[in-house]
Amino acid sequence: MSESDIAKSLLAYDVRLFRRVIPWQCLGSVWSRRGTGAEISTVKATVKQFNHVVYIVLATVLSPCLSLSQRAKIVEKVCCNSSACFNSFQWIKVAEESRTIKNFSSLRAILSGLQTHAVYRLKKTWEVVPENVKKNFEKLHEEMKSELKSDHESSSVPYLGTFLHDLMMLGEYFSLL
Repeated sequence: MSESDIAKSLLAYDVRLFRRVIPWQCLGSVWSRRGTGAEISTVKATVKQFNHVVYIVLATVLSPCLSLSQRAKIVEKVCCNSSACFNSFQWIKVAEESRTIKNFSSLRAILSGLQTHAVYRLKKTWEVVPENVKKNFEKLHEEMKSELKSDHESSSVPYLGTFLHDLMMLGEYFSLL
């Protein structure tokens, strides 16, 4: 499966989830409360999908069957001829493709997975990743910061966490008035 196919599959799933989000479930931090009721199901589903993508990134990069060079190739590009290492694909390329098709939810999830302490502290792995790939990764990270604040209306799937945070902050502000 190519990086483009993976990004498009993530987009299809994320679009379906985002279209189901019921706006009032985003208000008043209802979504952050513990529980499994229908009153929070649509937002929780998007959060669950986001976390699932993060965990897939972690699982593929941190697989114990991988050598240093295989782990670096997973971060960088397609690798691993062994059947024990499935889902080994180029996460930075998938992130770039997600950016191109404006799936900021999966883009943010992939970047979050690659920036977890467990992956980020793999210094030897990152040393093997080519400089241009690392620069693309840093560029995506920087773009994501500005994208979150400026490009919601033109995105296919925005990162819902930004909306939830903004709504929570507005709620806090108005509760102080």
